[in-house]
Parts: sequence; structure tokens; C-alpha cells
Amino acid sequence: MTDTTTAARPEAPPRRSLRQWLRVMGPGVITGAAGDDPAGIGTYSQVGAQNGTSLLWLMLLATPMLQVVQVTCAKLGVVSKQGLSGILKEHYGLKVAAIAAALTALANIATIGADIAGIGAAFELLFRVKWQWFVIPVTLAIWYFQVYMDYGVIRKALLLLALTLLTYILAGFMAKPDWGTVLRDTFLPHIEMNLAFFSTAVGLLGTTISPYMYYFQAAQVVEENTPVKKLDDVTVDTTTGMIFTNIVSYFIILATAATLHIHGKQIETAADAARALEPFAGEAAKYLFAAGMIGAGLLAVPVLAASTAAMIGETAGWRIGLNKSVTRARGFYLALSVALLFGAAITLSGIHPMKALFYSQILSGVVAPALLFLIFRLSRREEVLGERVNTPVQQAWGWLTVAVMALSVALMAWGWITGQK
Repeated sequence: MTDTTTAARPEAPPRRSLRQWLRVMGPGVITGAAGDDPAGIGTYSQVGAQNGTSLLWLMLLATPMLQVVQVTCAKLGVVSKQGLSGILKEHYGLKVAAIAAALTALANIATIGADIAGIGAAFELLFRVKWQWFVIPVTLAIWYFQVYMDYGVIRKALLLLALTLLTYILAGFMAKPDWGTVLRDTFLPHIEMNLAFFSTAVGLLGTTISPYMYYFQAAQVVEENTPVKKLDDVTVDTTTGMIFTNIVSYFIILATAATLHIHGKQIETAADAARALEPFAGEAAKYLFAAGMIGAGLLAVPVLAASTAAMIGETAGWRIGLNKSVTRARGFYLALSVALLFGAAITLSGIHPMKALFYSQILSGVVAPALLFLIFRLSRREEVLGERVNTPVQQAWGWLTVAVMALSVALMAWGWITGQK
């Protein structure tokens, strides 16, 4: 007699082998790795040095928020076959798309400037030559490789270099923090009603859930012509990238908290930030830190520049994409070049590199809520995503992300208006 119950039971989806899992890694992992750019490293380091482990709970909360944001942006790109600017222009009109692109471009260029300054600071740490001398050579090298070389090959090498940031995980353990305090601060929210706290929260959220990542994620899946049937692979890729980047970020905060905050030391220079690696690397700490900072910066600045050029180009109706030649996408490459030029100009304006890293992320945190509001309004529309609309759970996380980021910005603004410290 046939067991009809067993026969009707749906088969479990096949488990992925390691090779299959690695094969689907792409834009999500690249976007996640670019999220730990010099601006991110600088922000997380300063958060740990100034606040200890008290904001680790925000990193835990930000991980599912970041995942749902990036999966939604990837889904919009895969289904619509358009980048984020094209989607916003189609459904909200040119004016809204142009304003969103302009505000994000402003935040991106500020971050490009901060990241170039961070790369320069890392080179200064290695060669003891003022960081400003490295700004123009670094900018020109990035421009040349993006415009004239196969950046995809170089990107693989930079990803390996950026993996040196994983040493923060070892440094965090070897610094022997009070794990009871670490666990408490990870799972129990700690909020202070003052300007310093909310400025830090906005910077932390701005560098973790950053607007340029939304545009880049969507643009990359379009450029790779990802079919809708591969959406599950895109979700795995994106989720992996976002978890990876936030684990690194979490341990940057933990390592700096356990080595700098506990001794009352603040971060004024790249050398100060490098000291967080000393429990693991000893005298080699500055070399590991510099390698990670340079690799992360050289990976992130091209992503920022390409993201900026793509959203401006798509809003204007130009051909876009790094897979196109200069002659076929002149406007795109002009916008990319201008973004790098203005970023370098900001860097050379005399701003302190470590402060630039932090304040550029506050700007990103201010821009993000309005853009996310538009994205999550689209993500439940069947005329946009068909049967691939966000689930109620995804939407709940999406609206929670908008609310948390908007509230942080509002409270920071209130602190400024009322003259709090």
C-alpha cells in the first residue's frame, strides 16, 4: 500500500555545495566589501574608541535592516532591468529621480573625498610622507584603471587585500574584552538623549546602510543581465555580503573599544586606529591596518564613482556601465571623472582625514531615510515587481529601517537646534 502522506510531502530544496555557493557570489559580496571602506573603518573605529561597546546593539539591529534594503534594491534591478534612478524616474517622475540622484551624489562625492584621504593617511603611516602627497596619484590611478583597464581583474586582488580587515576579529578576541559587557551591549539597547549620541548613531547607520550601496547593487545586477529566475542566487549573494560586512564592522568597534576606549584614548590619526590591531599583530599592526585601509579604499572609491555616474547617467537618459567603452558612454565616464575630481578637491581642501571619514557618513545617514521611503513604497507594487513583491515581513523590516534612520536624524537635528552637546 502506497504511503500517500509521504508521496505528497514536498521535496526539500537541495543544499548548495561550497563550489555552488561560491559560484553565485557577485555584486552582493562586492557591495558588502565596499561598505567597509575607509569612511566606514574610520567611523566604526571612532565609535568604538569614543563609546566603547555601548552601540554594538545598533550593529545587530542594522544587519537585517541592511539585508532587506540591499535584497530589495537587487530585486528591483533584476525584475525591472533598470537601475534605481531609472525606476524612480519611471514611477515618481524626473524631478524626484533628479533630486534623489543629486542628494546621493553629494553624499557619494563627500565619501569619495573622505576615502581618498583615508588611503592617503594609510600611505603616510607606511612611508612617513604627508598624506596629501598621495591624493593626486591615487585619484589618477583609480581613474585610469576604471576608464581604460579591466577593473574586474584588479577588483579580485583588492578583495583579497581588503580581507586583512578580518584581523580585527582576532584582535577583538585577543584584547580579552569583558564578554559579559559585550553580550549585554549587543542585545540590550543603550540610548543617551544628547546630540553626541544621535550624531554618532546617524554616522553609524549612514556608513552601514549607505545610499550608494542601493544604487550600485541595482546597477550591477542590471549590468550583469541577471535573469529573474536567478533571484534566489542574488538573495544568497546579497545576504552573504551584508552579513560579512557587518561582522567585520562589529569587530572593528569591539577591537577599538577593547584597546582604545578602555584606556581613554581617542582616534586622531590613522596610527591611532591601527593600535587596535596591536593585541593580534604587535609591531606589524600599522602594516596590517594600512593594507586593509588601502585595499578597502581602492575597492570602494571606484564603486562610489561608478554608482554616482550610473545614477546621474540613468536620470539623464545616457548609456551607462563599466562594461561599455568610453566612446559608447561618454556622459557616464565624464560623470565618473567629475565625481573623482570633486572628491579629490574636497580632500585637498584642508579637511582633517579622520574627521572627514566620520562626517561624510553623517551626510549619508541624513540622505538615506527619504530614499529608502521611496524604495519601500515601490517594493509592494505588483506593477513594479509582479509576483516578486516584498513579503509582509520584508516590508516590516523595511519600514522599521526608515523609521529608525529618520528618527535618529530628527533627534540629531533637534539637538543642533536646541544647542545640546
